[in-house]
Amino acid sequence: MASEYAPIDINQNPPTLKAMTDAVRKTRRRLVIEQNGKPVAYLVPAHRVVRRRTVGKKTVADIAAAWSTFGGWKDVDIDTFLADNAASRRLSSRPPVKL
Repeated sequence: MASEYAPIDINQNPPTLKAMTDAVRKTRRRLVIEQNGKPVAYLVPAHRVVRRRTVGKKTVADIAAAWSTFGGWKDVDIDTFLADNAASRRLSSRPPVKL
């Protein structure tokens, strides 16, 4: 694999765990640990913490658009709205289940 680090045979050259983890952290590539020429383990780098994208500053137009939405429901009668909402929830829009 192109992203692998050079394999280390632990029988011929036993490195310390710190040296192996330092190599993985530095190169950001996985390390193949071999014993008698056969891979026995992989030491992989931890995933980087994904930072959230910073949202740009709100413009005056953004703030004005938000303020313009206030009062949009002022003409709606609350009692009528709640009654219509409750009635629509009682109606089933799904076909009956045939067992």
